Amino acid sequence: MPSGIYKRDSVEKRFFDKVDRGADCDCWEFTGGISSDGRGVFWLDGKSIGAHRMAWKLAYGDIPNGMLICHHCDNGKCCNPNHLFLGTYLDNMQDMKSKGRQVHLYGDNDPKSKLKSEEVLEIVRLYKTGKFSQSYLGKMFCVSRSAILNILKGRTWRETTKIDVPLNLFSHGRRPQFGLRNV
Repeated sequence: MPSGIYKRDSVEKRFFDKVDRGADCDCWEFTGGISSDGRGVFWLDGKSIGAHRMAWKLAYGDIPNGMLICHHCDNGKCCNPNHLFLGTYLDNMQDMKSKGRQVHLYGDNDPKSKLKSEEVLEIVRLYKTGKFSQSYLGKMFCVSRSAILNILKGRTWRETTKIDVPLNLFSHGRRPQFGLRNV
């Protein structure tokens, strides 16, 4: 048999070997690869597919174009077909909102954030001395100048910095010593 082509039984066995199955009412968590957003990932024919999507396909067949596989249980690792339902993006957003799961990640709670609160406060403190440009601070903290500017204007990290009014972009009325091409 050519590689990448499996009989349904072998795909199903390979998939469910990576699922911790319990009672019909329990979440069946995927124990294989997990993505950065906490969902199971299954490899099929050289491509990754969400484990919950694979569970749906094995239980109910193809997924119509444009449709999502949503979780009644809100457990991203769950592959129990009884916990899954077809829905549009709007259905999924309304489900999330109705369950109070609409969480806005920011600051230290955002797993994609490159900075920590202590670093942001240090950036503001250093900038206020008038000795460091936005570009220099960006290089120092391994972020872009625009990330520094957004902090200083209170667009980001406002909960940490308590900046409601943008800082004077040239502290103490003079250009910083480093990186004269500041603005």
